[in-house]
Amino acid sequence: MGVDGYSIGAMNGATLSTQITFVIGEDGTTGKVVEIVPAQTPTANEKDYTWEYVYSPKAQSFTVTYVDDTTGEELTDHGLTLTGVTAGSYADQLASDKWDYAAAGYKLDTAKNATDPLSELSGTFGAQNAGVTVYLTHQTSTTTQTQTITRTINYLDWRPKRGRDGLLNPPNVDHDANTDHHPDN
Repeated sequence: MGVDGYSIGAMNGATLSTQITFVIGEDGTTGKVVEIVPAQTPTANEKDYTWEYVYSPKAQSFTVTYVDDTTGEELTDHGLTLTGVTAGSYADQLASDKWDYAAAGYKLDTAKNATDPLSELSGTFGAQNAGVTVYLTHQTSTTTQTQTITRTINYLDWRPKRGRDGLLNPPNVDHDANTDHHPDN
């Protein structure tokens, strides 16, 4: 007998009604109340008992891992572990501890994460919690750079006194530059 994500914190005997009451809450006295009818109905010859099972939430945790998908490396300096209890909130922990990867030159790898997986979290620990991996790539930008180069071309004619003055031929050179905004590059 049990409730997923909780353990029996206390068991108290009392006079039997026809129900067993489970008090489920972080402090053991408040929260959800689940009433279950016993499998056996007492007869007139049996002493009546009620057993009250007080369930306490189990400790819960999960990790948030960041992976640089450009290099394939886990960014171990920025991962975090959220800790609490079943049905407890981790929203404040996440808000204060999550990494601002954009400020570090990363962006979400939308090929692996359509949206930021941290924004999809409920903010409350469940009975079982899977870790979350955020895949990132380096922020980059492409710019077109144009430069004019001036060159003089002198032509010589083998015939005497037939030399020509130099011609000015200014070509334009266009170049696309990709810039990686990650600080290690």
